[in-house]
Amino acid sequence: MDPDAKLEEKAEIVYKKPAEVVDKAAKSEKGRMLGAWAFVIGMVIAVVLALVTVWLGWNVNEAGGLSLILVILGLVVGLVNISEAESTQFLLAALVLVVLPVGFGQLDMIPAVGAGGIGIGAILSTIVHYISMFVAPAALVVALKAMYSAAREPT
Repeated sequence: MDPDAKLEEKAEIVYKKPAEVVDKAAKSEKGRMLGAWAFVIGMVIAVVLALVTVWLGWNVNEAGGLSLILVILGLVVGLVNISEAESTQFLLAALVLVVLPVGFGQLDMIPAVGAGGIGIGAILSTIVHYISMFVAPAALVVALKAMYSAAREPT
């Protein structure tokens, strides 16, 4: 075999293989199931972590290890759960969820009810914060996949 042909074959593998592997994983039954469970578990962890954070009076930065789990689950969701056809819809929804904490941060101003009570505004803004922490890595992966897909297709 001609050395140039081998080089072209290797270049073709590097050029197309990563996207094919990720697309195949996203379309497989195991990939869809893994992504679905990662999404459900991530959302549950985000809500529970928010409730615990508010209840214990933590700053959102004090839940480092659990926040890392949210980031990892978000990466898994972005890799295996969102297909190329779903990427635009997912990225639009993710954009809203990532920007939402800016507006919801003002909810902390809602006063707590009762002596020593926890304000509903603090709970809602913290829940939205952790959900955006979970969704942002997934959005990053999906956006990078979309960019790679657009860049590798000839115009």
